[in-house]
Amino acid sequence: MKTSHGKLTLNVGDFYLKNNSLQIGLNLRIPITINMIDISTSFTKALTSYPNIDFETISYKPSLYLPKENKLVKTLCDIYNKETHSNSEPIAIGGATYARAFDNCISFGANFPGDKDMCHQTDEFIDIDKLMLSCKIYAKAILALTDFG
Repeated sequence: MKTSHGKLTLNVGDFYLKNNSLQIGLNLRIPITINMIDISTSFTKALTSYPNIDFETISYKPSLYLPKENKLVKTLCDIYNKETHSNSEPIAIGGATYARAFDNCISFGANFPGDKDMCHQTDEFIDIDKLMLSCKIYAKAILALTDFG
């Protein structure tokens, strides 16, 4: 399922076998445009033909989304674009972030135009020059955001 805010992704996180019962833990990354209740309803409906299988939502964390017109997003994009001499738009990716623990906060990472995204990949790395540019961007962002009040 793909929306204008990305794809719904699912992976099997874990299996538990106890007392002849198998529990499969699923990890879903849900685009902001999809409702968790609709997902649960779809799973439950799909499983009606299998009376020995139950579906239960154990935990759910709402998506984090700030529109690109938000002052925080605009400030970070402006700094990024100035330092990279680009005109990039903000992007949203599926994934969890600690930014959800705070008000008016987003994750902000350094992917540069034309570079392969190695974030959380096998042999994750960053070029030293890109690391230094990232530090410069982060420092300018911290200075700009201290005036947010």
